[in-house]
Amino acid sequence: MACMKSEKAFPFLLCLFIFLCSRVAIYSFAYLINEYAHLGLAPQSWFVHWDSGWYLNIAAQGYNTSPIVTLTQTFNYPFFPLYPMLIKGASFISPFSSMANGQMMSQFFFLLSLILFYFLLKQYFNQKISLYGLILLAFSPFNIYFSSVYTESLYLFLSLSAWLSMLKKKWLLVGLFGFFLALTRPTGIILLLPALLAVFEDFKQGRYFQIRYLYLALIPFGLILYMAYLGHHMGDPLAFMHAEHAWGRNNYRNIQGWLILLHYSFFIRPIDALFFLLSIFLFVKLWIEHYIKEALFFFTPLLLCIDSASFTSIARYASCTFIFYFALILISRKSTLKQVTFICISATLLPIYILCWLSNTPHFN
Repeated sequence: MACMKSEKAFPFLLCLFIFLCSRVAIYSFAYLINEYAHLGLAPQSWFVHWDSGWYLNIAAQGYNTSPIVTLTQTFNYPFFPLYPMLIKGASFISPFSSMANGQMMSQFFFLLSLILFYFLLKQYFNQKISLYGLILLAFSPFNIYFSSVYTESLYLFLSLSAWLSMLKKKWLLVGLFGFFLALTRPTGIILLLPALLAVFEDFKQGRYFQIRYLYLALIPFGLILYMAYLGHHMGDPLAFMHAEHAWGRNNYRNIQGWLILLHYSFFIRPIDALFFLLSIFLFVKLWIEHYIKEALFFFTPLLLCIDSASFTSIARYASCTFIFYFALILISRKSTLKQVTFICISATLLPIYILCWLSNTPHFN
């Protein structure tokens, strides 16, 4: 009996151990960089930059109530409500500041994501590869976002929860997690594509239509609910899209605009441009290996770029999805050399990304 309990506890203890090791590494790097680069940042503000201010502002004051008059004026409508709502809710039960609550919440959701990612990998790979996948995710240089007052950890947790529920054919849970996913970021609605494909696969196996498939209608309802709120209070249900003009999105949807975009991306934001190309490669890799549902869900950042004519933040959108790491595991699963190489690259880039983040280097937002 004790042996069985220890076996059940092992995945949780393993994930907790890797989580703690990665957090020690990240905060140690942040401390050393802050000290020796003489940045003078308070520890509580190390991972509060860029979009963090928008989420904290929404949690404290709510959304703007004025309509969009000029395309150059910034509004907080593009930042979806679930994450700031959780920060606001935490303020009623926590003695800490919203800034601290947001960071602790992100860390908590990332720990849960590691546990779920481990169980997901066990569905496809052996113990060794699953452990490798955990290390790859936990020590990724993009942990600057998972540690910040950003939606990335929450989005990762909800998408993994929905995916595992989909594998187990628990359609109500898929719908519920998808609903909250679409309330976290607009791209959450893309979950509907692999979910419908999973239903289609059921039909191909001879299963008949079941009422529980209708739970998937909850997925777009998260986005619809926020649009209804914007329509009622601001008079524009698409205000979250229109407000993005101020950040350079949706401004150039013609040949001339795309030429400007390509020049800007490869010469001004080369990291995002390279990740766009990497995302295409990983998408093709997933498709070729017949991971069609995974490929469709990973298409989210690509779709975002194509629709908005902007590569802005594509590195963050791509690298903070679990499919990104799943695809890297597929590439390296048969080669120990590739696995060691990927981990070494992550370990090298991690302090560099933390340095760029703490010093407010442009294009890491």
